[in-house]
Amino acid sequence: AAIKMINQLGVKSVFSLLVELELLLPRPGAADFFGLGLAIGNPEIRMLDLVRAYAVLSNGGSLRSLRFFPGQTQESRQILSPQSSYLIYDILADPTARLFTFGNPSFFKSKRPVAIKTGTSTDYRDCWLMAVNSEFVIAIWVGNFNGTPTRALSGATACGPIYKNLIDFLEDYRNNGQIKPPKGIRKIRVCSTSGQAVSEFCPQSGYDLFSELSRDPDICTFHSGSSDQHELPADYASWIKNRRRHLDHDPFKLSGDISISDPYQLFGLEKAHSEPAVSSGPLILKSAPPGTVYGGIKIVSPHDGDRYVMAEGHENYALLRALPGGPVPEVIWLINGQEFIRTAPPYEAYWPLSPGVYRISAISDGDAAGEVEIFVER
Repeated sequence: AAIKMINQLGVKSVFSLLVELELLLPRPGAADFFGLGLAIGNPEIRMLDLVRAYAVLSNGGSLRSLRFFPGQTQESRQILSPQSSYLIYDILADPTARLFTFGNPSFFKSKRPVAIKTGTSTDYRDCWLMAVNSEFVIAIWVGNFNGTPTRALSGATACGPIYKNLIDFLEDYRNNGQIKPPKGIRKIRVCSTSGQAVSEFCPQSGYDLFSELSRDPDICTFHSGSSDQHELPADYASWIKNRRRHLDHDPFKLSGDISISDPYQLFGLEKAHSEPAVSSGPLILKSAPPGTVYGGIKIVSPHDGDRYVMAEGHENYALLRALPGGPVPEVIWLINGQEFIRTAPPYEAYWPLSPGVYRISAISDGDAAGEVEIFVER
């Protein structure tokens, strides 16, 4: 979700915000160097800088310099609007929003709302927890100083008990820890399923907070009263296919009532032999830019410039997956200009690998086409 958000907002825009928060330096080309990995910890930052950034949520969107002793002068400048900073705080402080990921662990419980964010690095090397209320910012890191992995510890399980001890002490020390909403925050009744403004057909509803600077949410399109099924765009074709393996009746269907096919059956592959080969990394080739889209189709697997190394003694396959701009009956796959297969939603198939350089194209009705180039070696 974080990577998708950065992709929608633009890497350079997010990088500029991180520079404003003084988490990163404005080095030339740094935004392209870190790329979408900005969302998952590619850059290294100091804990003190992270504390300053999270304090923005309790300072009404203002970034303040840290004060280490009484009487020290603090500099301050506005980074976010008070409404935006409060909405972020409210989301991170909502215990119901954590239920799906963390359940309801006792170490996250406090007397008053506290915004909490956890993080875990690759191989469980670093475990992080940040917590914010009106009085304090808590920053916790757990890991091995020599950089070796922990025993599968996460930000929640490793830092949570430490946080609990700290917040219990701090809440007894200072009573008022809840951040009050600023002017310009409004409460709107929304559908519990879609998050859109409630309609007469919504069976359950609740309330959500919005800034007065934002427009009203659209009326719920999930519950229309005309059907017990909800139509989703082509992005959800693979998700719907996986749901139907376990559900007799699914309330979701692909827009236009286009049927969902199984990519295993399309190519006659046994499931025991259908694991896709894993790309070993990008290879710089003179080809279209990564993720090139022509006329509405995007090839999401493989990526442009991917390099595959075949495993000896195994059947090697690559997963082909396309994402059209809207639901279409089929996507036609071309390998070096020759038709390989036609796939119905979710527009996936497995292609047997052999050494060489390949131009992979995906087309549908009309002139819509997407292309990538990959390299395969033994």
